[in-house]
Amino acid sequence: MTDDMLGFLEGQVEAQANIAMAHLTDSHWTDLSSGRNVGKDELRAVALLSAAVHQLQALEWSDPQECARAAASALQSVREDHRRRHDDPDGYGDASIRTVIEAFDAYCDEHELVPRAPPPAPAPAPAPGRPSRGVLRQLFGRR
Repeated sequence: MTDDMLGFLEGQVEAQANIAMAHLTDSHWTDLSSGRNVGKDELRAVALLSAAVHQLQALEWSDPQECARAAASALQSVREDHRRRHDDPDGYGDASIRTVIEAFDAYCDEHELVPRAPPPAPAPAPAPGRPSRGVLRQLFGRR
């Protein structure tokens, strides 16, 4: 059961890596004024997720519940670490992590493993001043 669970997580991370690579190769996902491509933010998040999954896979698990709790905790730690240490102005890296967490929550629900992970701490408030391009795009759409 634990091999299936960790294989599921690995597949979710791989899917996010594929999305990030597609974004990197498509100019639509690049901000024209800054040259920033959201795929870079997604790949940074994928690297953190991948490292966490590989650490979990390196351990021997006899109890699926214990493995699921450790995985949920590791995913939450990845999200908090990403938010704290990495610039992700449009939130695509965080969205990649959140997508994996939500898929894992659904997997756990389906297999009756553990309750959902606690909600993450709120993201830090943006510095006062000009709103980020991500906020402007949400308000007015891409132009």
